[in-house]
Amino acid sequence: MNPDIERLLTLQRDDAELDGLERRLHDLDAGVRALEREREEASANLDKTRAELAAEEKRQRELQSKFSEHKQLQEKNLAQLDAVKKAREATAAMSQIDITRRALMQDESDLQSAEQRARTMRDQVVARELVLMEVDERIRDTRAGTAAEREGLVDPGEFGFGEPEVPGPRVFGGV
Repeated sequence: MNPDIERLLTLQRDDAELDGLERRLHDLDAGVRALEREREEASANLDKTRAELAAEEKRQRELQSKFSEHKQLQEKNLAQLDAVKKAREATAAMSQIDITRRALMQDESDLQSAEQRARTMRDQVVARELVLMEVDERIRDTRAGTAAEREGLVDPGEFGFGEPEVPGPRVFGGV
């Protein structure tokens, strides 16, 4: 057989084996990339939930402040009721007390709802932190596994290949 054809066949075999190795390396990296995308999504979900929790806690503080204001107003109205001497003033004071009492009841209901939402969101934050930690662990395990597999693969330098002498596509890639 012609020595040039033998070299060409050897080169094609080596090239095919290199293609296989490159595909395997790409497949190994694809698993890690998919996990990194999953991590980014989990991290974004965690950040979103934390922001929602912060907003809910701010709303809860505002409701608590509003509740305190209405409570002070109720105490003021009760004190005014004690100081009235006419029936007309007493009726007006009782009306104010009733309005304030209803506002206090609404504020208390809103506060309870806000506290429940905040508890639920805190639970979501913990759950999403656990998901993120689990994804991080899977990434570490996958990287450790792929590192071991990479070490088992043949180094292209073993074939006598380095950087191509001429940049561009392989000369015998499809032959």
